[in-house]
Parts: sequence; structure tokens; C-alpha cells
Amino acid sequence: MEKFKFYKGDPLVRLLIDRLHLSPGAFALVWTLVVFGIGFFASLASGTLISTPEQVGFLQDIYGWIWNLGITPLLAGYYLWGANAIAGLLQDLQKSEVVQISDEEISGLVRTYQQPWRTFLSLGIALVVGILFFTAREDVQGYERATDLARYGITLTFMVGTYTVSMLVFNLVTNIWALRRILRDKEFHVNPLHPDRCGGLKALSQYSLKIAYLVAGFGFVIGLSEYRYITQGMAQEYWIMHLGIPVYFVIATASFFAPLNAAHDGMKEAKKKLLENIARQFWNDYSLAQNGLSKDADSIQADVSKIQQLQTLYEMTEKFPVWPFDVNTLQRFIASVTSPIIAILLGWLSDFIQSLIFPPS
Repeated sequence: MEKFKFYKGDPLVRLLIDRLHLSPGAFALVWTLVVFGIGFFASLASGTLISTPEQVGFLQDIYGWIWNLGITPLLAGYYLWGANAIAGLLQDLQKSEVVQISDEEISGLVRTYQQPWRTFLSLGIALVVGILFFTAREDVQGYERATDLARYGITLTFMVGTYTVSMLVFNLVTNIWALRRILRDKEFHVNPLHPDRCGGLKALSQYSLKIAYLVAGFGFVIGLSEYRYITQGMAQEYWIMHLGIPVYFVIATASFFAPLNAAHDGMKEAKKKLLENIARQFWNDYSLAQNGLSKDADSIQADVSKIQQLQTLYEMTEKFPVWPFDVNTLQRFIASVTSPIIAILLGWLSDFIQSLIFPPS
């Protein structure tokens, strides 16, 4: 059980964790089954399991399957994880011994996460989005427009999903603020030879990478939408959708580096102080060696040897990390961010090959 409970302000998370004792993975599975079950029985009751010339059936809605089996569990799992992710991260930073964080400092942040406006605002957003979603079902070629039962069922699940996404975004943004507040003006004791290859701050690196995976899920949705428009010849008509690609890359990069930047300043300052201390000692010893040129050869050799050691130490210190991630983490981030756009490239390639084989008359 977590020592600090940042999720007390969210009644849904309290139900899921404190009452039902669900993990993020378990909730992702349960919620996926609920969403799928509502869609299945609603379409069964309305006779829209199989496609007709007028509408797409539930079992043959490929985009619905991708959403229900991909995006739905992703968001559900991240919602429950994000509700108290900051508690685990701060406790891991405590154990790292790179920076000193007290329990009192962590407890002081809990109240910020329990502000009731976050819940009320998320509920309001879910209500507005739900109304818009419900009214738009008339224009969708899908099973959910066939009957009121199907429309109400899918709208209800969409509203719950909107609430969880809103709370997740609030938590992740607040986490960045909390990290900057608690790490501000802290003295860092970076260990460059730490086995985690992140100077002892692997927990922060892993946290940012998880956020990057979440954003990559939204990138997959953008890529899938682009692929759909391209292959159906609607890319020019809906050209504004293309703006989602650069926006996605900006958000993905910011979401990865923003939490890391909270420690970057401290790591950079710690390295700067070490280099200044070495440089100061180097100049003192160099000055003494210069003033002692008249001394015997052994004494001069000892002074030169110490100066050379200080120079070597300076070069070693220059290689100290100032970002809490290693090359492997950076590679995984780049791969996760760029992979969703593969769908767009496939769409372009498919469209290009088709134009070559079957040129327009």
C-alpha cells in the first residue's frame, strides 16, 4: 500500500483502489470488457451486429475494434496509474540518495491533488463532451445510431472515458509542477557510475518514458485517422487534420522532457560546482608550481603530477550526466513517438503505388 495517497480527491479512484483493490492492469481489462459488453449487447438488441448497406455493424467496425481493444485499455490503465504515480516517483527519488526529500515535503503536496475543482471540472467536461458526442451519432455510419439504447450506452462509456482522461491530464500537469517545486533549490549528489546509467535518477527517466508511451497512443489515433483520410481520398478535403502531426510531436517531446527538466537544473548546477572546485584547486596548485620552479626536480615532478591528476579529474567530471536518462531510454522514446506515424507513411505509399498502377484518366 502506498505511503502517500494523492488520489483521495478523486472518488472514482478511491472506489477502484481502496474498495475494489484494482491495479491499473486489472482496471484496464475490466473497463475494456464493460465497454465491449455495452457495445455488443446494445448492437444485439438493435439488430446491428452485422453491417448493412445503410450502416456499419458492431462486429465489422474495424475502427471500433481498434479503439475498444487498444485505446480504451490504454487510457483506463494510465488513469489509475496516473492517480498516484507521483507518490511512487517521489519515494523512489528519496531512496536514490541523489537528492534529499523529506516526508513532510511530500505530504505538503498532497493537498494540491485533493482540490475539489479538479473533479467538478472533469465532470463538467465529460458532460459537455457527452452531449456533443450523443448528438453527433446521427451523422455516424455505425451501429450506435440505430437505436436510443445503443446511443445512450456508447455515450455513457464515452463520458466516463472523458472524465478519466481529464483527471489524468490534470494529474500529469500537476506532477510537473510538483516535481519542480520539490526539487527546486535542492543540492544534487549525482553518481555518474550508478548502475542505472542515469546518475541515480532512473525512476524519473522511467516515469517520463511511460508518459511518452501514453502520448504515443494518441499519436496512433492521429496516424490511424490520417491513414483513413488518405486511403479514402479525403486528405485534401480534411487538410486541417495534418496539423495534428506537428502538434503531436511538440506535445510528445514536451511531455517527455518536462518532468526531466525538473532535475536537469539541479544536476547541471551540481556538475558546475564540481568543475569550479576542481578548476580552483587546479589554479592554486598551478600557481604554486610556477612559483616553485627553483625547487628540486622531485618536488616539481610531484607538483606536475598533481596538476595532471586534477586535469584528468576535470575531464572525467565534464562527462557527468546533466539529464536523468541514458541513451537506451532516449532511443525508446524516439521509437515510441515515431512509430505511430508509420500508418501515415503506409497510407501515402499505398496511395502512391495505386496512382502508379492505376493512373487517373
